[in-house]
Amino acid sequence: MLTAADRLLVTVERRAHQISALAGAVGRRDRIGVVRVGPGALPIKKAARAGRRLRLGTFSTFGKDKRFYALLDCFRIVHARRPDAELVILGDLGADSDRRVRAFRRAISEHPAAANIRTPGKQDLATIAGEIAELDVYLFTMQTGANTRSSTLPVALGTGLPVVATRGVETDDLFVDGVNVMFADRLSGDSFAAAVLALAERNDLAERLSQGAMALYDAHLRWDKIGEQLLAQIDGRPSRVS
Repeated sequence: MLTAADRLLVTVERRAHQISALAGAVGRRDRIGVVRVGPGALPIKKAARAGRRLRLGTFSTFGKDKRFYALLDCFRIVHARRPDAELVILGDLGADSDRRVRAFRRAISEHPAAANIRTPGKQDLATIAGEIAELDVYLFTMQTGANTRSSTLPVALGTGLPVVATRGVETDDLFVDGVNVMFADRLSGDSFAAAVLALAERNDLAERLSQGAMALYDAHLRWDKIGEQLLAQIDGRPSRVS
């Protein structure tokens, strides 16, 4: 691809750094660019939820790299402190013919706060955007950390939700702890729960992260911004882009 394309575009800065040595070996270091992924559902402004239940959620498909069991462990701890809390897992978890999906659904049914966990299943994107706008905190449990190849994370950021994630192998410098995201110490239920409870108790921190999330989205993850980035990468000339 490096030798065949005029530009090689990747979605994460760290990936670009990883392949830069190889690109240099074939004289193509200057042909690598980054074009990030925008939202899979166009965000809706976060709804005002003063005095209502603490609602946590995520939007994703089910997979071993998503660490959904950490969501359940987190919610067990949060619900013990905040019995009003709800957990909403948005997205198509998959068919019950998949034993991993069946096992996860069984773990939900056996959870001590099962009555406060909702899995709506497959929905249209406008409905998902509305569901996300009703959340108070967004949990991003992808094991590679907050990244710019996810099409779900930008929905939360553009909505203006405080996001709890981890700093992982694909986390770029765009994500700043305490400014536009809150990094948990580890991808574990107790670490995520500590972050959620801190946000629930500190309105100033939640508001700062909310504003920072929208600023990050507006600057880098809106589709029109991504289009501008793509045009800049190809420099306005017809190119073979991989």
